[in-house]
Amino acid sequence: MPVNRLQHALVPNFLQLCLLAGVACNCLSGCTSRHPEAEVSELAVSPDLPVPQQSQVQSTQPDAEQPERTPSPLQSSPGASVDGGADGRTKVPPNAQTLPRNSTALRAATLPLAAAIPESGSELIRECLAVAEHLANAGPQSIDALEMRARAEYEFGEVLQAKQLWTRMLEMNPNYAFALTGLGNIALDEGEFQQACEYHRRAVEILPNSADQQLLLAKALVSANRLPDAEITLQKLTQQFPDFTEAFVQLGAVALLLEKLPTAEAAYRKAIELDAESMKAHFGLIAVARRQGRLEDAKRHQNVYSELRKKQSQSSDTAEAYDDVEALAIDIAKLFVDMARVYVGLGQNQTGEMLLSRASQMAKTNIESRQALAWLATQRSEPLEAVRWLSEIKELTPHDFSYVLEIARLYAAAGMQDQAKEVLEEFVERNPRAPAALEAVAKFQQEVAPGSDRSLELARQAVELAPTLSRYMLLATIYEDRNEFDNALETLALAQKMVPSDAAVAARIARLQEHRELVESPTGER
Repeated sequence: MPVNRLQHALVPNFLQLCLLAGVACNCLSGCTSRHPEAEVSELAVSPDLPVPQQSQVQSTQPDAEQPERTPSPLQSSPGASVDGGADGRTKVPPNAQTLPRNSTALRAATLPLAAAIPESGSELIRECLAVAEHLANAGPQSIDALEMRARAEYEFGEVLQAKQLWTRMLEMNPNYAFALTGLGNIALDEGEFQQACEYHRRAVEILPNSADQQLLLAKALVSANRLPDAEITLQKLTQQFPDFTEAFVQLGAVALLLEKLPTAEAAYRKAIELDAESMKAHFGLIAVARRQGRLEDAKRHQNVYSELRKKQSQSSDTAEAYDDVEALAIDIAKLFVDMARVYVGLGQNQTGEMLLSRASQMAKTNIESRQALAWLATQRSEPLEAVRWLSEIKELTPHDFSYVLEIARLYAAAGMQDQAKEVLEEFVERNPRAPAALEAVAKFQQEVAPGSDRSLELARQAVELAPTLSRYMLLATIYEDRNEFDNALETLALAQKMVPSDAAVAARIARLQEHRELVESPTGER
């Protein structure tokens, strides 16, 4: 079978599968020693709760429909064109060429990285600042390079220098959202809460689809004691991102401060529905139950909360034993990923790749560095190198089918259909109730062997778990290839009930009826 048919059966391309890994989000997830991700709920939730990790807006449950991915893990913000967008950030050229791998580009060779990862926190910080300076010198006209320099200064305590740099950026581009975010964070640090609200409000206007920006705005509103406005902001956020656990936790905290106990309880319960082990949500429900006089419910949530704390302590060998140097390395790895994007945006792919590789070594669970390295490998037409990085992500996200699907597509592009089939079937075996995966593997099997028993089995399972128009149409096609016309027509009738006005479904039914008449005619002619 031609490889291009198999590729089409799997997924259009990798650039539609990568998670958004833009600077828009990462500039909010810096070192936990600073202020960017301070809790909205800190006034209502126990102060010893852990600082949350970077927000995960999309569900990764195995039976969830996976949304379409954004174009490139190296593109720095959503919704903007290659030439630049409303946020003012330069975009990665779609056809940026990688330097030959056997060459030693001067810029890459002079990247100030030690041969081994530094072992002390001070050495890690010095190296990060040196890379930020190198980037600024490599792109003296790049506002993005300047922003990375400002962020590094801010993360490591040079707040005045960062403030000057971000102010300079706004003079260069008043709509540069990331400078607004940085200045908003500094305003919060300095207790200028109304000013912080204004900075973050402007950032949200420029990046309306950034969940993290909206969360920062809500936090600033709480700090300014504008609780009703914070509640409105969080209500909109939860409506826009219904799978954003942290948004519901924060909404519950604000509602609790407003004494809106039913709203707080509903928000906390939704957070637990999304993440059963959300310690903050369970702690919030303790407070709600106590205020409502439901002491038994409070005790039950207290028990769950205590077990979660115990589990967390055991998994990390107690909080006191947490390795600060390792935590710092993880934070710096996030900065390196964003710096690498800017290098690639400047056309210095080899330098960016070197920095991404260091980030992947510093943080073994950093997904974004591996996404970007896989993308660069595809740009060099090295599918197996891309598979290597995606396979590492697959192990980190065992329930996310999108990476498995892309690995299969890359194997197929390399003419390795058996490996493609193996990786898909392995995922279905481990996640038998993932309808998107079942549908994709059914398509794969249908391309390999039209009308096969395996493709029929998988398509049926996908329809039973979550019927959609595409799955009905796939199942009907398989039935037709098996000459099971009655079953095919019955399936199309169900599809037509789902979308009664769809002309394509009606035309498909008419063509299938004609096909059946032709096949079942004694002479084979109408």
